[in-house]
Amino acid sequence: MFIQKMTASFGRLEQETLTLEAGMNVICAPNEWGKSTWSAFLVAMFYGIDPSQRNKKGVLADKNKFQPWNGMPMSGTLECVADGRTIVLERSGKRSGTPMSQFSAWYRDTGDPVPKLTGDNVGQTLLGVEREVFVRSAFIGETGLAIGQTPELERRIAALVSSGEDTSFSEAFAQLNSWKNRRKHNKTGLIPETSTQLIEIEKDLRLVEQSKERMLQYQVSLESIARSEKEVREKLDRWAAAEQQEKTAKQQAAQSAFEAAAQRFDAVDRIKQTLPRADQLRQGQELGATIAAQMPMLDQQTKKIGRLQEEITQRNERAKEGIFEGKSPEDAWKQAQAAVEKCKELDRKAVFRPWVFALLCFVVFASIAAVVILSLQKAAFLTALGLVCAALVSAALPIILFIWYRKRTNVLGERASVCRIYHVKQPEEILEQAAAYREWQVKTEQLNLQLQEALAEQEERTGRLGQMEAQLFQLTLPFAPEAKTVAQAMEACSQGLSTLALWEREQLSMETLQRQWEAMEPVPAEVGKTAVAVAPPQESKLQLQEEGKRLQREKTRCLEGVAMSKGEQAIGGDVEALQARHASLLSQRDALEEEYEALELAQTILNDAHQELQSRFSPVLNEKASAWMARFSGGKYQDLRLDRTFSASVRTEEDPISRPDLMLSAGTMDQLYLAVRLAICELALKEDQQAPLLLDDALIRFDDVRLQYTLDALYEAAQTRQILLFTCHGREAAYLSGKAQVHIMQANGSRETMTL
Repeated sequence: MFIQKMTASFGRLEQETLTLEAGMNVICAPNEWGKSTWSAFLVAMFYGIDPSQRNKKGVLADKNKFQPWNGMPMSGTLECVADGRTIVLERSGKRSGTPMSQFSAWYRDTGDPVPKLTGDNVGQTLLGVEREVFVRSAFIGETGLAIGQTPELERRIAALVSSGEDTSFSEAFAQLNSWKNRRKHNKTGLIPETSTQLIEIEKDLRLVEQSKERMLQYQVSLESIARSEKEVREKLDRWAAAEQQEKTAKQQAAQSAFEAAAQRFDAVDRIKQTLPRADQLRQGQELGATIAAQMPMLDQQTKKIGRLQEEITQRNERAKEGIFEGKSPEDAWKQAQAAVEKCKELDRKAVFRPWVFALLCFVVFASIAAVVILSLQKAAFLTALGLVCAALVSAALPIILFIWYRKRTNVLGERASVCRIYHVKQPEEILEQAAAYREWQVKTEQLNLQLQEALAEQEERTGRLGQMEAQLFQLTLPFAPEAKTVAQAMEACSQGLSTLALWEREQLSMETLQRQWEAMEPVPAEVGKTAVAVAPPQESKLQLQEEGKRLQREKTRCLEGVAMSKGEQAIGGDVEALQARHASLLSQRDALEEEYEALELAQTILNDAHQELQSRFSPVLNEKASAWMARFSGGKYQDLRLDRTFSASVRTEEDPISRPDLMLSAGTMDQLYLAVRLAICELALKEDQQAPLLLDDALIRFDDVRLQYTLDALYEAAQTRQILLFTCHGREAAYLSGKAQVHIMQANGSRETMTL
């Protein structure tokens, strides 16, 4: 199984994508680029994020640490190849309390969901191990090389080196310890509880005698309370008789008030019979209010009609003074167009035509030329004829010019007379006068239309007001015939509504007094006829009632004390029963102490068995870890050993004894625990699934020589398992460059540029 691509909105990553290949992937990037964030995202995609994790001192929970910086919810996708098919994993979640809780998985080629793959089992299914095993084996960071003991990792290794039984020594030992603590742990447990019960039984024996004495005291107090209660009841009876007399007086007063209210109601009811319904009276008020509101508007409409009539009269008078008097706008426009066309025609006639003058001059010059030519040929007759023609032509030229000038003078005079008719200088101004006349007539027609609309509206409003006045007076005529004006009719309606409201109040008052009278308890006849008044006692009724309550509480306390004393005696029982209970508890405590000793023995036996099991799997783990350590150190460290807590120690061939990890340099310690983790990967991770190996700046403290040894070993491991090596240095990329199945990604300082 190997990962092809990851896309994440996670921490500082904002919808960024990281593409990977099978084999060795070296990602070289500076600090704060997101290497650790990508590593945490990979784990989150396979195993999710624990929503119950809380912040600790100096450490943020993953759900808070990797909250996207842009404020959006955590989300992402991961594409991986498993069993020859590409699977797409997607996680998201809208609520901040349960990040990445929504999970889906499908095959990329078909889009079909992956069966039986959920957000809870995806890591176990694809990687073959639980989260704790993966984090403590294949997930290797700069500060997380050391390995802690967990039940999951312990069970996994034990199952691999034993018969296959998936058990955990720490869990079994903890269960035995829990059972032992249940029986006794310091001052708690079943054994101390049994001892406490024995002490309580001894207390019960002493309480039996004390309860008998208290019960006798309570019985004496009960006799005194009974005498006091009798005296209080007698005084309360006197109070009851006095109150009964007072009730009789109140009942008679209530009856009188009801009868008076009934008389008032009858008087108002007779007036009400003449009135219409309340809604009709309110309708009359509304009619009056509407009429009153419409009157100013009617006056305004009348004034408006007067203004329109006056303006129309003035415009008609002024229209009679114009040159278009009595004509419609269309006729006036046609008349103006005809006058303009006539002026244009006269202008065309008065235009001087140079070509006519040129033609005449040509004829004259041609005649002279002909005469000259003929005279040169000595043709006397023809010469004389030419002279006559030339003389005629020359005489005709001024005559023609004089005729044209007279005609032009007449045309210009006629044109000027047309302009004088319209009082203009240019013919175009005639059209302007016609346009102004048309606008004047249109405005006049609009005013006439407004006048007709105003007259129609006034007529309609006057008719509507007349109808409303008729309805109003028809309504008030039966009960207010004296109302002759709208104001008087409205006042009559208001008085009618007031009368109806008074009728309702009187009816409500009468019914209320009747209910009060009828609700009173009937007074017995013999009490009502009693002539002698009963005087109440000096103490108030409240004081007597409080005294009665106090006596009742005291009586209850004494009765409870008697019952409690009897209960204590019953609980305590006789001496024989207490002794039997005491003996039973002693036997129970002895049995618990025997069980406690048996559990201690079981823990001892289990510890011996665990040591035997450890002797079976420790050589396997130590052998594999020693092989890795020898490769990392160039053969210097050949022997590596782990104890039950996964603490390591190493020894060279020259060392007489092993040296614990704390005595090594920081770089050698990192190499030691990297060897242990790779050995655990070989044991804990399934061979058929080959989960990826993730190293996040795990080689940062290796020197150059041991770095090369380590990279050679990792390169060999990458032939069968995908390896993701995140680093902030360039040593790894420089050494592995050019090797087969090595894919180097170099970040150039910005998040957007990455070269392969």
